[in-house]
Amino acid sequence: MKKLLLVILLLPIFSYAQTDYQCVNDCTNKGYQYQFCTSKCSFNDQQQIYQPSQQIQPIKQIDYACVNDCTQKGYQYQFCTSRCSY
Repeated sequence: MKKLLLVILLLPIFSYAQTDYQCVNDCTNKGYQYQFCTSKCSFNDQQQIYQPSQQIQPIKQIDYACVNDCTQKGYQYQFCTSRCSY
């Protein structure tokens, strides 16, 4: 029972990253390895979320032409905004 409770409590920590599987499919069709593709096609990872609060993070800008092109290729909007931010 303790192990089940531990798994339930830790599950959100390990499952926060999201993956755009259309991107993974396109990437693997080009001959790249699955693990490489999932790493390149994932967004909202913990490293971006859990930054120390003492550091001031600059506001990211989004290139909406890039987002538009990206979503027209079938990728998810959140994935596209993540990849088209600078």
